[in-house]
Amino acid sequence: MFKSGGIEDELFHSMKKNLVANQLESQHGFNKLAKAIDYLNAAADIFDQAGLYKEAADVTKVLSKIAEDIEWEDQISGGLADKKTPKDFNPVELEKGVKVEMEHTNDPKLAKEIAEDHLTEDPDYYKKLAKMENE
Repeated sequence: MFKSGGIEDELFHSMKKNLVANQLESQHGFNKLAKAIDYLNAAADIFDQAGLYKEAADVTKVLSKIAEDIEWEDQISGGLADKKTPKDFNPVELEKGVKVEMEHTNDPKLAKEIAEDHLTEDPDYYKKLAKMENE
């Protein structure tokens, strides 16, 4: 997709976008979501062709986030956040939580799930933790 990354990157991103859209449609029947992904892919391509690389990158981040949520699998059964996905949380607070939990693990997925458990217990968990640490 991005000219600066070379033809291999462009091919990889294009294939990944198509696989995600096809996966949505076949596994979950999310025809409308798959169509929205197609529109986002087209928008990213248009931005890229127009030289609006920042905008193309922003749209690609949205697509990556969608793919991440679709591929989300529960790592810790029995946690408070079971049956929830990252989209169920405030993204700013979840990112803060992942950074804190990465101090205790090298696995970003595990850190995210621990953060989700804490945020399920208290949506202000990491705000309160930061306040306590600053006192």
